[in-house]
Amino acid sequence: MYTNFQHVTRLQLGMRVRKAEEVEEEEEVEEEEEEEEEEEEEEEEEEEEEEKKKEKENRKKKENEKEKKG
Repeated sequence: MYTNFQHVTRLQLGMRVRKAEEVEEEEEVEEEEEEEEEEEEEEEEEEEEEEKKKEKENRKKKENEKEKKG
């Protein structure tokens, strides 16, 4: 059997281990969320670049058509 002191110490250690595990899980979740946000930002940037390219192409086509008509 444990003495009262040993019992309390074991309980405290168990609580510390559980707390450490919870903190670790929270950190992992935060990292995953940050990675997801970064991926979303990259996708948005790529979409914006594609839109700019399309706009440039459309402008060039319109200018070429005007030159042909003019």
